[in-house]
Amino acid sequence: MGDEEWKRLNITKGRTSYSQERIWLDEPIRSTYTVKDENLYDYNYVKVYQIEDGFLSINRFRQSIENVIKRNEIFQTELDYSLDEHGIEQIIKKSNKLNDSFEITKVDVCDQDKINEIIYSEQITKHFDLNKGEIFRCHLLKQSNKDKNRLIKNDFILLIFHHSAIDNYSRFLFLKQLTSEYQNEKMNLEENENQLRFIDYSYYERQLDLTKCEEFWQDLFSDYSFKQRINLPYDNKLIFISSGSIYSFQIDKSLTRQIFRYKKKQNINFFRLFLSTFYCYLFKITQDTDFSVLGVTPNRYKSQLTNIIGPFENFIV
Repeated sequence: MGDEEWKRLNITKGRTSYSQERIWLDEPIRSTYTVKDENLYDYNYVKVYQIEDGFLSINRFRQSIENVIKRNEIFQTELDYSLDEHGIEQIIKKSNKLNDSFEITKVDVCDQDKINEIIYSEQITKHFDLNKGEIFRCHLLKQSNKDKNRLIKNDFILLIFHHSAIDNYSRFLFLKQLTSEYQNEKMNLEENENQLRFIDYSYYERQLDLTKCEEFWQDLFSDYSFKQRINLPYDNKLIFISSGSIYSFQIDKSLTRQIFRYKKKQNINFFRLFLSTFYCYLFKITQDTDFSVLGVTPNRYKSQLTNIIGPFENFIV
């Protein structure tokens, strides 16, 4: 089944994908931590944009978002446990209206603390409900009541997604479709009617024989000590779920050019290159040679999956 072309199915209900199932099961566990600590957050992802020049029609922007939601049924999908299926089920409930998921707030755009407070609030929002298919919000931050139907320079657009509906590459697809809709570019409706949906992918994924995959991972970790800790030259305690830290730094142009040249010369992708670099770094500070590093893979192993919005990403060790 992996090599043959998958056909669009005439279904509005079926088992979830493995990634949807994992998120649905994990969210209640994650919530037990987020309730106790306001610095932890759920599966929400906030994308922030600021108008740099010109203006944007609010009515047209809202209609464009509704068209994208209508086009992608993943945003109209409820997740819940099914006694009949003995598992998590997804049900498409047709609706292309944002209703309470579209909000406009008047703010002082120079008050960065207030802006950050609103963004943080959306990051930990409890507006989402997977069982009701409430997995997307749009929040506009407007500096003035003038031009009520327009966003102008320095106004903000906040797009808030739940990870059960979207992954990193899907956010790119969402913005691409949203831009096309706003610019009034005509979509190929016939092509969209024949295109695979995420619910179709979920069905086919469940039919795949994963026996060899399971055997591979079981064999790989058969004698691995999960209690073994990396020997870092400083104190390193386990952190709570949803917590962590990010360190950002810039790479100068000269080094960037060298990276691109080396990548091309060795004919490897950036993931392998930077994973190897990270390995060298860990070896340098620990003198160990055995590491387990968790990464993310796009998991779009068929060309038919390239333009589908959904939570395809999977973890790889």
